[in-house]
Amino acid sequence: MGQSTTQMITQAKHLYQSIGSVYCPAIKTVVVFNRYGYNHLIYDGHGHRRGEQNIKRRLHLLSTALTVVEKSKAVRKKDKATIRVNGKIRKVIYFEICLSLKTNHQKHDVTVVMRKFEIGQPHFYTVRSNYKSQNKTKKP
Repeated sequence: MGQSTTQMITQAKHLYQSIGSVYCPAIKTVVVFNRYGYNHLIYDGHGHRRGEQNIKRRLHLLSTALTVVEKSKAVRKKDKATIRVNGKIRKVIYFEICLSLKTNHQKHDVTVVMRKFEIGQPHFYTVRSNYKSQNKTKKP
């Protein structure tokens, strides 16, 4: 039987707090794992709690996200934006990095998004995955 979402959140919070910061060769600087990224795993951009399956999927990918940050060599996408944080308008840069991983007969691309405010270090923002099955059968 699988873990409840509450148990996963508790375990993920301990893991997340233990990470602190790691060097990312793709952006050639240290990436901080702070409250912004952790909160974004549980809540969407409007502050609403994500669905249970969405939360579980993101928390399950958290340890893989650390590997992606440490091993990715290139930035796949870089965007600039203006957002509102706690009522203040702030300029940010989003960095998207990706790493392809294979497990059994599955290939999945794990994408990590990092965000950097004008002042401050880049921080982990979110993680997502795109699973692709390697066992393709042709239909007659």
